[in-house]
Amino acid sequence: MVSSIILSRYQDGLNPNATTRQKIVGGPLYPVADVLPLLKPEFVQAWTKGCIDDLQKWSLDSDSLVDLLKLALSKGRYKGSEWCRQKPNGAWAACDAYTVMERRFNENTYKHQDTEFYLKFAINKTGQVILVVSSHPSDS
Repeated sequence: MVSSIILSRYQDGLNPNATTRQKIVGGPLYPVADVLPLLKPEFVQAWTKGCIDDLQKWSLDSDSLVDLLKLALSKGRYKGSEWCRQKPNGAWAACDAYTVMERRFNENTYKHQDTEFYLKFAINKTGQVILVVSSHPSDS
């Protein structure tokens, strides 16, 4: 059975039977003024297993994820919007994607380097939670 449950505030245009990525034109879907008040650790949720794994892999805790989202919205670049699925046959969310540069310490080279991060998120239906789908360096 194909799930068409949508958990994001944005609801229009999902084709749950599509076999390719579903881009959403006309974004960003979530104005910065709507997102910023929700950027607190208690309102930000890693929504996919991939995001949870990325947070662990890149040593990002809730506070650093919030800081990265704030940086993306203030200094990052909007990349587009698309429908994202929590897991195969799971719920959907319409997400905005951003890239942003962050200066991080690289333990392999023992120096600070600029790292471009890719972030994808949605506001949930109630408008009270940020569902984070992706949070990883752009080249990973």
